[in-house]
Amino acid sequence: MKQESLEERLKRLEAEQEQQDHDLDDLRDLEEILRLQKRLEEIANEKVETDTRDKPKVRHTSEAVKLEQKLEEAEKEQFEVNMPHANIPDIELPAEERNEAKPGFIVCLMFNKKSPSEWSDEGGGGWRERNRGQAYPNVKAAEQQLAKLKSQFPDYPLKIFRRV
Repeated sequence: MKQESLEERLKRLEAEQEQQDHDLDDLRDLEEILRLQKRLEEIANEKVETDTRDKPKVRHTSEAVKLEQKLEEAEKEQFEVNMPHANIPDIELPAEERNEAKPGFIVCLMFNKKSPSEWSDEGGGGWRERNRGQAYPNVKAAEQQLAKLKSQFPDYPLKIFRRV
């Protein structure tokens, strides 16, 4: 009988502890909300400052414009990196091989034009059979690898393809 009452009491204590933990988490969330509200009020109050000549000077706006320009430049650069170039032909995989090979840009050795070997960085680097080569995420990375391979194998016929 004492065993059961002790177990019940222990369960009640555990439930109370869980409730206190939950309440404490709520208080922490409330403190964070209050801190963020205070910071928002500070930002709203300091938006416009005046300099020594009583000309309105907007603070944060120039920073925002600079950040927007940087973002636009980064988006443009990312678009150029990912944009497939017109001189890079596509290799379209048959449906049964699409799960095996990763799409992207590949560097191929063109000794056998019907089934070119593909470069892979895995295992110290080397030429692999079809669909086993390294798929680079963008043209720039593939072109960098192509330049390395051309310096290593100057007489080899190398070409970049886009595996889709």
